[in-house]
Amino acid sequence: MSARILKSTALTGAMTLLSRISGLARDVLFARLIGAGVAADAFYVALRIPNFFRRIFAEGAFAQAFVPVFVEYHHGGDAARTREFTDHLTGLPDRKALEQRLKRLGEATGAIIIADLDRFTLLNDTLGHPAGDAALVHFANTINHVVRETAQPARIGGEEFAVWLPEADIPSALMVANRIRERFASSSWDWQGRSWPLSASFGVAACPESTRSLDNLMARADAALHQAKKAGRNRAAAAPSQR
Repeated sequence: MSARILKSTALTGAMTLLSRISGLARDVLFARLIGAGVAADAFYVALRIPNFFRRIFAEGAFAQAFVPVFVEYHHGGDAARTREFTDHLTGLPDRKALEQRLKRLGEATGAIIIADLDRFTLLNDTLGHPAGDAALVHFANTINHVVRETAQPARIGGEEFAVWLPEADIPSALMVANRIRERFASSSWDWQGRSWPLSASFGVAACPESTRSLDNLMARADAALHQAKKAGRNRAAAAPSQR
């Protein structure tokens, strides 16, 4: 049986159950459907259940839960497409999302920060992969705490992250990178009672200072990141100016 058929069967069963129960139990079940990322599909299945919406909209509090679902369905599954470009561990956009945004910007000016957790393989090998995942989430939270709303953070692969800073230059991007670095390195972190020192290295590049094309910006920042690693880790380095 295909994954599509299995998904449809599961959704139909869940939504049929929703139509037969009431109160808190139904609210919790539907919340789990939303949390599982199938809200738009669940809405579509609900359309097939006779009198389903007439019954649930008679209860105002639960009806509110359907507002975002209806918006998602109305816009053709925009939220589903968003999930497609989201890193499921950290909740950040993924590499494809960041690259698409840079591509849409064309000739915009700005800076990119690329960061990589130091000695991450050792952490994984010593404490296990769940600990590594927890460290990645901690780093993502650190980035979100430091950067402004105009910035675009992303997890671009493994233990590597990036932050796009619109209209930023090298000095301002280095300042942001060092704020993230210092906050992360000074944070108290442990796994199941065992403390572990965390740090990250950063590479920074800006357009047009480091390159005149956004297409080359991430490669320039990545080269600067490697220089930071070679210099001893837990530091930020900038790509050389092209002027």
